[in-house]
Amino acid sequence: MKKVVLTLFVALMPALIWSQESADIEAKYAKQIRNLAKSREVERAFQAIYALEPFTTEQHVELTEIAAPPFKEQQRAEAFAARLRSVGLDSVWIDTVGNVLAYLPGTKGGKTVALNVGERNSSCLDDRTIDRI
Repeated sequence: MKKVVLTLFVALMPALIWSQESADIEAKYAKQIRNLAKSREVERAFQAIYALEPFTTEQHVELTEIAAPPFKEQQRAEAFAARLRSVGLDSVWIDTVGNVLAYLPGTKGGKTVALNVGERNSSCLDDRTIDRI
């Protein structure tokens, strides 16, 4: 019985240590997130996001109406890249696996921020038109 308990303790110890470390890290970041949420800049950014929501939704609908079955997403990628260029990004490209990438240099500060704006795939398996909901 002692061997079983000792074996379980040794086997579970890394998980217990990781769990505590994870909780400490989570608490640290939760405090940083709370402080950011109180920031005037973040508040203004969310106001802009909310104001743009109808436009954003329309853009998403239009892009998802372009058929993009698996491994045949080029047309949607090109449409998305064109939209990025139309709003002023001049460094836009499609990589070898079909991801649309864009570079927008910052105007102040010394940090680099990278954003992933999501997948272009849809679940349609052929070129059938998807009706708006």
